[in-house]
This record gives sequence, structure tokens and C-alpha cells, in this order.
Amino acid sequence: MGNFLPGDPAGIDAVAAALDSESPGLDTVEGELLVITLPSWTATGSDLARNTIHHWAAGMTGAASSYGSCAVALSAFAASLRAGNARVAAAEAVVQSCLPIVTPADAIAYARAVAELRQTEDEVTTQYWIDVTTCAEAIIGATTGASGHGGGGPYANDTLTSVDGQGLLDDLVSLNGQVDLSDAALNPDLVAQGNAGDCWFLSSLMSLASTAWGRDAIRAGLRWDSDKGGYWVRLYKDGKPHEYFVNAIYADGAGSGDNLSWPHEASWVSIYEAAMVQAQGKGDDTKGGFGADGFEAITGQKAVHAGADPATLRKALQDGAYATAGSDKKTWIFGHDAGTVNAQVQDASGAWHTESVDLVDGHEYDVVRVDGSNNVYLRNPWGESNSSDGGGIIRLTAEQFKDNFDETSYFKPSK
Repeated sequence: MGNFLPGDPAGIDAVAAALDSESPGLDTVEGELLVITLPSWTATGSDLARNTIHHWAAGMTGAASSYGSCAVALSAFAASLRAGNARVAAAEAVVQSCLPIVTPADAIAYARAVAELRQTEDEVTTQYWIDVTTCAEAIIGATTGASGHGGGGPYANDTLTSVDGQGLLDDLVSLNGQVDLSDAALNPDLVAQGNAGDCWFLSSLMSLASTAWGRDAIRAGLRWDSDKGGYWVRLYKDGKPHEYFVNAIYADGAGSGDNLSWPHEASWVSIYEAAMVQAQGKGDDTKGGFGADGFEAITGQKAVHAGADPATLRKALQDGAYATAGSDKKTWIFGHDAGTVNAQVQDASGAWHTESVDLVDGHEYDVVRVDGSNNVYLRNPWGESNSSDGGGIIRLTAEQFKDNFDETSYFKPSK
């Protein structure tokens, strides 16, 4: 039999190898040009020439990084194809070993083997589409700078630029003393995304803020400096802690509070957001990501990025995990977006009613819980009174969730 999954692992590996082989040469282009063209030039114009080469070569260095990242993504996809095909081939071999069927026991063994084969095929197919998406997103991210879920909030405007032309996040507002870090203030229902595309980060903060352990973790990352009039915010990269000083927040960024309006005053959410912008080294907006990235940045512990299966999600939450979920953004692969659904929405009084909800495309949501029927309860980082769902808890059926979401992130603390 041929391979179960479409795709040629050897051919994909060959493309990855070709990209990888080109990367080192591009990465060293600046030094080589300087050696060849400007070995000892010190006359008028030499600094301008060196700067010109430096800025041009910076683009080539970026291309080298992109080539390398694409090679890694393709190699991982090829390995996944091989692993999936091997699983199906092993299950098929078990089925063949049950033939010929001579006795009733043989028939029972054959039926079980066929059932195992079908289950394996389903699991491998599901993982295949996850891997296709992951690989494609990695390549897009490497070549365009975009990855993960990172659409702007409900107040984002594609044409908005700050006074210095840098992007969506505009004016800064200086801190005026310490912010409220009480349990009442650390209420995930009060969080509202602003202009930054950081739903992945806010959803992980919201998830953590839903429990006492998570609120303590959030507080532990904030250290007030009375001499400097700001907060040192601890965030992790590759499991290692780094501190970022924040004495001002983005007036049109994320906030927290009742009836929040823009611009707004500082809160624990806006302070964390300002630190994350520093951590990512980008002065106008936050780069896209997934909930797993947010959990790891805040806690320093490993999180899992997985597919969108409600039963698996329910088990993870029952085991003490925190979770987020990302809505479908695979139009260019599958031909559909996250869309409008008739969902159950909980209002401020706690009552449930049916509403037409516009699920935001390519957006990360906080997962509140999953019930025994695998209905998934979500909270939108856009906050109260937003145009998508009004800001209440959204309850989707298992089918609605699977039809409109393509990834989840789990984080279980190692206490």
C-alpha cells in the first residue's frame, strides 16, 4: 500500500535542505561586502558607504533567518508525515495479520483491528491538518513577520498611525501611583483589548486571573519601584526570567474596569501589555502568538499547543489546566472562516439566552470551562459591550466549536 497521508516527505526534506544551505551565505553577506569593497577606505564618504551596506545587508540577514525558519518548519512537517504514515501502516499490518478468518475468535480479532485502524486514521488525519496549518503559519510568519493569533482589538483601525508613524499603539499615559491588585480588580470579565493585536496574551492573563493560584502568579510578576515610580514586570523567555520597567501604559491599549473607555487609566492588564511590547522588541504593537506563548511568558512554565477537540479540552481542564482557544483563520486552506453562530450567551445577571454571535476570525479566546456534554464556554478578550458577542460568556456546542476553532493551548502548573 502507498502512504496514507498526501505529500512527499523526501521531497519536502529536499526543499528544506535547499533553503537551509542558502541561509549561511546570506547571513554573512555584510562582512563579505565590507571586506571586498571597503578594506581600508577612510576618506570622505566611507561612513556613508558602510552604513548603506549595513542597512542593505540587514535585509539579507533577515532573509537568512527566514530561510532557516522555513527549513525548520518544512523538516518538522516531513517528520510528521512519516510518523503519521508509519502509525497507519502499523495498524494496517495488524489487520492483515488477522487474515484469513477461520474461527469466530479470528473474526472478533479482525473487527477489533479494523476499528483500531479507523481510529488511527482519524487521529492521524486530525494531526495532519494541525501540522499543515502549523507549518504554513510558520512559513508565513518567517516571510512576513506574522504568526499566531494577533488581530487588533475592537478599537483597532488599520489606517491609524501614531504621531511618529509607528503603528496602532499611540499615546503613552504615565503611571500615577500603584494600581489595584485585589481579587476584585483581577477580574477576567473586566479585561478589554485595545488597539494591539495581543488577544493571545490577554486571553492567557484572563485564564490565569480566574483562579487564586493564577492571580497570585500575576501579582508575583509585578514589583513596584517607589523611587522610579513604576513597576518592574517579570516575563519569561525560554524559561528564563527577565524584568522590564514600566512607568507608562498605552492609552489606546488594553485595560481593565467597568464601563472602560479609551483613553483609559493604568491597570494590571495595561502594565503587563506594556512590558510585553518591550519584551518583543516592537514599539508599536505586539506580535501574534498563541495562548501557550502567553502562559509561558507569564509563568515560565511549559504550555501545550494542540488541536481543537472539546473532549481533550475538558479532560485538560479537569486535570487542573488553564486553557485558551483560537478561532479559525484557515480560509486560504479550507475555504471558510470563523463565522456567525447562534450561541448561548450569559448576560450580567447570569441568565442564558440565544444570540447571533460573530466569532472573530483568527482570534484567541479564554476557555472558561467545558461541560459534560462537551459544550465549550468562552470569554472574548474584547471585553464588555463589544460588537462581536456583547462581552458575556459564550457557550458553543461541541460541533460549533470544532467547526469554528482550529487550535487550543493548555497550561498545567507544576506547583
